[in-house]
Amino acid sequence: VGLSTLFQSFDALLPNLEFSFQLAVMLLLLIVVLAVVGIHPVISIATLGVWITPLHPDPDVLGTIFLSGWAIGVVAAPLSGLNLALHSRYKISVTDIFKWHYRYALSMSMFASGLLWFYMRFEVNT
Repeated sequence: VGLSTLFQSFDALLPNLEFSFQLAVMLLLLIVVLAVVGIHPVISIATLGVWITPLHPDPDVLGTIFLSGWAIGVVAAPLSGLNLALHSRYKISVTDIFKWHYRYALSMSMFASGLLWFYMRFEVNT
């Protein structure tokens, strides 16, 4: 509710955006970067969902962004439950886990961006 009120109060300051491929990729990367910083992807999805809804995005594209961001962000985040379980169970340092997973996060972000481009480029309007 607080974020929704904040976005409504700054509505005039936000630029008039169109939901495009560039914005879709930026949202995906934002979810992943925020996950690496320590914000859980579900929180990012809930926040960005409120912000992006007025643009009337394609639900399939938005679902792909959120699902991909969640999947990549959980693996890339050093403080996610998955990585903390690996750290505590096998005594692997968090920095080593992050070094192993950043290549995955980069490659999957590129793959998800390509998937978004393909879908948005060849989308059939029915």
